[in-house]
This record gives sequence, structure tokens and C-alpha cells, in this order.
Amino acid sequence: MHPRSKQWHLIDYIITRQRDSSDVLITRAMPGAKCWTEHKMIRAKLNISIVSQYHKSPKLIRLTFNTARHLPAKYQQEFQFNFDVKFEAIGLQTGGADEKRNQFKDVVTKTAKSVQGPNEKFHRNWFYDNDEAVQII
Repeated sequence: MHPRSKQWHLIDYIITRQRDSSDVLITRAMPGAKCWTEHKMIRAKLNISIVSQYHKSPKLIRLTFNTARHLPAKYQQEFQFNFDVKFEAIGLQTGGADEKRNQFKDVVTKTAKSVQGPNEKFHRNWFYDNDEAVQII
């Protein structure tokens, strides 16, 4: 016991993270099992909430096609021909509107993938555009 304040010495502490310090509701000092010592048992009430795990959903990657390639008449005719062939291969479409739409979407996607190809990614830096001029220097 402290001679002037008549309070017990607090030697033990409860260690918490700074971000969790707001979750500590109340802290008390209680007498320990051995009453003749200066030590007291520290008790704290915490507001603990367990957060459920967040499961990421798979990222939906949409295919983009090289539409600049569709401008020449040669590619337009090739696209139309391949589309007609693949559409006739499916045959007469049966089912509801959703099934017909999905079949049509699949045919258009497969045709565009085979004729136009995937969209190419370009670097937006100026020196890639002027690479030939830079190489001369």
C-alpha cells in the first residue's frame, strides 16, 4: 500500500492495441489469492465482436474484341459468313426467350473471338508511339 495515498501499487497492466482501446469497457483491480501481498489481479471487461470472414467473389472478366479490325469490308464479310455458318449449325432454336438470347450471345461471342480476335492493350506512354524516331537518335 502506498503510504500517502493509501492505494495499492498497480504493477500489472492489460495490454491492448490502440485501435482496440475503445473496446475496453471497464478495468478493475481485485485482491489476489494471496491477500497479504501488494499485488492485485487486474480484470477488464471488453466489448468483443467477431466479424465473419469476407469471401471474395470471383472477378467477372469481360472479353473485349478488336473492333477496329471490323472496319474493312473483308473482315465484315468474313464475320457475316462465320456467323451464318455457326448460327445454322445450332439449328432451329427452341426454349424460352432467355435460352434463345443466350444461344445468340454465344454465337456472336464465338464468331467475334475467331474473326476479330482479342483487343490488344497498348502502353499510353509517348515514347512507345515515337519509338522509331527515338531509335534513330
